[in-house]
Amino acid sequence: MHTWVIVIIIVVCAIVAALIITGVYAGNFAAYRNINMNRFLMNQLAPGDMDKTSHVADLGEEMRDHVDEEYYIKDRDGLRLHAYFIKGDPESDVYVLCSHGYRDPIGGLEFAEKAPIWQSRGYNLLMVDHRAHALSEGKFLSFGLHESDDCIEWLEFLKEKFGEDIRFILHGQSMGAAIVLQMSCKETLPENVKGIIGDCGYTNFYSQCQGLLPVPKFVEAIILTSANVYLRFCHRIDMKKADSLEAVKKASVPILFIHGDGDTFVPVRMSREMYASCSSKDKQLEIFEGATHCMSYNSEPERYTRLAHEFADRILS
Repeated sequence: MHTWVIVIIIVVCAIVAALIITGVYAGNFAAYRNINMNRFLMNQLAPGDMDKTSHVADLGEEMRDHVDEEYYIKDRDGLRLHAYFIKGDPESDVYVLCSHGYRDPIGGLEFAEKAPIWQSRGYNLLMVDHRAHALSEGKFLSFGLHESDDCIEWLEFLKEKFGEDIRFILHGQSMGAAIVLQMSCKETLPENVKGIIGDCGYTNFYSQCQGLLPVPKFVEAIILTSANVYLRFCHRIDMKKADSLEAVKKASVPILFIHGDGDTFVPVRMSREMYASCSSKDKQLEIFEGATHCMSYNSEPERYTRLAHEFADRILS
């Protein structure tokens, strides 16, 4: 064999090995709790959204002082999970599980901004900290794959504590939307769940990652495949199985999809695709013109609130 052929083989093998190692790093970067992704996530924000994000964080810290209870449960993996609870006023049998987004540093308190939507109706709020976030345990998050089961355990906890006949609305945004949407097809989903609101959720996390890396597509494919293989075999996390699209294809619970068409992080086509594929007889898609990621409520709070209330009235009647 010619020397130059051997050199080419060695170079190609070295490049592939480097890409695989990069993929392992990318898997940790995406899922490991202690990786600081603030700079990356801030770069995904549209111009002008930084102040709005800071405002949400401030509201979350203020809400911390108005929480009625803090609950802990052990999930099936033995992780101690945390949630904030705010009682309805007047007393209500409706409980809204609030599901926060990817790597939010304040966890469930992220929903402080949208809490008035439901507090104005007197509904109870359970604002969960997903695994590997805020006050919940866990070294790795799983993009909805395991969090969706965690949330079902939270629903069972509420039923045991407040009664078998209570009713649930699930409300999530970004990864939190993907989580509640992935719950929609599970056989363990309680019949008490009357409806789901998914605000700017992704179809599946693998698809969500495609296009985020500033590299050629074939390089991206090697990196993402390596990342997924590493996460699947080392941490039981499969980015492709964190799949909201496949879940809603088997859903029967009413679903309201919300998305801003100015979202450059989770593209609006993902909600359009999920809506088109959703098997629920009661499904609705609302697009907020110009709204960026997680900013539909900010862009038109009155419309967002009206849509949520109309949805609740319909599914609870």
